[in-house]
Amino acid sequence: MFQGLRTRGLSLGGAVALALATLGSAPAQATRPTQAARPNLVELAQSAPQLSLLVEAVVKTGLVDELSGPGPVTVFAPTNAAFEAALGELGFASLHDVPVDALRDILLDHVVEGNQRLKRLAFLDRVGRDLVAVGGLILEFDRNPVEVNDIRVVAGNLHASNGVAHIIEAVLLDPDPRPSLAELAASVPSLSVLVEAAQRTGLDVVLDAGAPFTVFAPTNEAFEALLSALGLTSLDEVDDRTLVNTLLDHIVATEIDDDELRAFSRTRAMGGLPLWIDGRRRVVNGVQILGPAVEAGNGTAFVIDGVLGARTRH
Repeated sequence: MFQGLRTRGLSLGGAVALALATLGSAPAQATRPTQAARPNLVELAQSAPQLSLLVEAVVKTGLVDELSGPGPVTVFAPTNAAFEAALGELGFASLHDVPVDALRDILLDHVVEGNQRLKRLAFLDRVGRDLVAVGGLILEFDRNPVEVNDIRVVAGNLHASNGVAHIIEAVLLDPDPRPSLAELAASVPSLSVLVEAAQRTGLDVVLDAGAPFTVFAPTNEAFEALLSALGLTSLDEVDDRTLVNTLLDHIVATEIDDDELRAFSRTRAMGGLPLWIDGRRRVVNGVQILGPAVEAGNGTAFVIDGVLGARTRH
């Protein structure tokens, strides 16, 4: 509950709950308490059960200190329901599955410098001006009803000691805020050997910025089985050229999703290896594809249980 604040005879927590229950009405507005009575923006969010996922995300990304600082800043605060809908849209089961850097970028797109109260947002709408969030997202406003990037503000002017918050009913997203293929792999513990190999060869840079690609991503167990079969104990014993070519044999210079996978019979990897794909049995060159495609901002990844076209020079 938003302790210590009052709005039109209700506690601010009650006003927020009322606003969330009546999305069609104008956003609730808080009167300003004395400076000493105000919590900071993080404390404000922590006191609202319907913002618990926002708080979890702020903690995970290390933004607590920044959002507890002197400010002033404005935070557009998505509800738990908003986060759950966004996670589903982005293909994640929970916040734990979202790479930290990608989640931090999303949160910073909800932060604007200065105290941007509802009256100020209405003025920006009247004069046709936008704001740029700390994360770089352009924010456009409407005043009737109050919206940011077509997302309704359900409770506004929630004053903190270091700024103001507006609760919104959806997460503000870039057109494609998904993590890159490199970030996606780095977030999966079972792909740490692949990540190590990509970083060593510099292919992590390509998979971070280039697009579009399809990556067939061998698990740690797949790499370990290959090294054991070759009588090796680690990737350090594999020469750089062999490692680069092996990785390139797992990358296709086009994006293949689950539907397209069923239509593919043959393609060629960037390393030159012919890839025979059986979409019905979900195998590539006889290696099993584990689970559905995972979409990234610059392509698609399929986790596989073997190393394709294993090269043996070392």
